[in-house]
Amino acid sequence: MRNLLTELISWHPCTTVFVTHDFLEAIYLADRVLLLAEKPCSTPTVVNIDPERRGDPEYIRNLENVMLGGDNRPTNTKSKICQGE
Repeated sequence: MRNLLTELISWHPCTTVFVTHDFLEAIYLADRVLLLAEKPCSTPTVVNIDPERRGDPEYIRNLENVMLGGDNRPTNTKSKICQGE
């Protein structure tokens, strides 16, 4: 399925939104991942993916640490919309 999706995108380049709970799938398919917080009205954490390093185990471990809430994950803040601004 992953290969089919990447092939379709290469045939018809466009902005594509995928929703997944699998961080490895997100790394494989995306050039940017938005991490949503458990709390509503939180600003998503944006993680940029380097396509050249997708096969690097150390790079994937670092991304896993960030994506699964390790020490390097930025703190989410409430958006202005949710604060009533």
